[in-house]
Amino acid sequence: MRIIKNNGEMISLREKVRKVISDNEVPESSLAEMLDIDRRAFDEFLKEGKDLKFTQALAIMKFLGMDEKEFIESYELDLKDNINEDKVEQTEKLAYIFDKFDVNVLKEIGIIKKRSKIEDYERQLMGFLGFRSSIYEYDSFAPINTLYSKSKVSIEERKQKKMNEFWIRCSRHSFEQINNPFEYDEELLKLYLPKIHEYTLDPIHGYEKVVLTLFRMGVTVLTQSYIKGIGAFGASMFINGKPCVVVTDMMKKYHKLWMTLFHELYHIINDRQMLERSIYHISSESEMSLFFNEEQADLFACRMLIPYEVSRHLAKVIVSPYRIKRLSEELAVHPSVVYGVYLENSPKEQKNKEFSKYAGHLIGSEIATKQIMFSPIQTGNLRDAIDDIKEKLYNIRIA
Repeated sequence: MRIIKNNGEMISLREKVRKVISDNEVPESSLAEMLDIDRRAFDEFLKEGKDLKFTQALAIMKFLGMDEKEFIESYELDLKDNINEDKVEQTEKLAYIFDKFDVNVLKEIGIIKKRSKIEDYERQLMGFLGFRSSIYEYDSFAPINTLYSKSKVSIEERKQKKMNEFWIRCSRHSFEQINNPFEYDEELLKLYLPKIHEYTLDPIHGYEKVVLTLFRMGVTVLTQSYIKGIGAFGASMFINGKPCVVVTDMMKKYHKLWMTLFHELYHIINDRQMLERSIYHISSESEMSLFFNEEQADLFACRMLIPYEVSRHLAKVIVSPYRIKRLSEELAVHPSVVYGVYLENSPKEQKNKEFSKYAGHLIGSEIATKQIMFSPIQTGNLRDAIDDIKEKLYNIRIA
């Protein structure tokens, strides 16, 4: 027995059952008993529009000989009057949020408040990102190419990809809003690179001066605190034909700050075409890149700070603080950077041992980044953080 349409229109599951009872003069109570449905529940379904349990609805489907598609279409007509559209919309938004964002990490870093009610997630995310209408604005927010297949990664990898995408979207949007007004001159950048190491001698203002100088060369650098869940120490991209670099102060060490900056500038100079095609590149110790030579970028960073001929003999002088001080003066580079480069180049099997010996000679990066740090999480939203860093990049004078 199949009842598909009534005068060419779909009818509800309830109407179909009523029609069978009427056409065949079947007692309602007998049909309920046969279908193993409580008589009262069956009566309320037919007369008062109450919902059925799913197993009960399936029993009716089998009785009417309906296929799954027809059953769902008919049952939806029954449910339509009882559906709370606001709740459905809220549920769909929540499903979207869990699909696009790593909610647990966003709670840990404070973008979503830890004790928030689930219905507050959208409002807090929109507040941070500056959205006006709904969370679905994220689809068109600083769009990027997805560089991985969801079906081929583990759950943990997928969580990191979500955070990476969130971080890159926020970074791209920030660069777009900063909108560096200066023309990019690659040849001038190449001439400037060998001079940058001299600024390491000033641990208070040196890094800040380099960032401001690069900005006036058309290269925008955003320095951020490490964000849990990303695993990246830097990123590089081109926006409107101009280089943009993110330096993540991952280890909060002075030498690492400079090495990361040089690492990303290597990609800017040597990988421009690839960067423009792939939209962005994330530099990460935990993730190998198929298209970018990370080892060469690391080597470049070390050599821009310590010449190769000097670095290969550092093991002979590293034990003497006096000789390191003299060497740093000759090279015009901060002693902490000399120790840092030595430790970065130490063989893996010796790194922990050497680090325990010389870690006391490394200085932190906080004082160097204090005036130029880009802090959207600490600020509470992207818009205010962008306005703050834009004011600094445009107006701070380089002494």
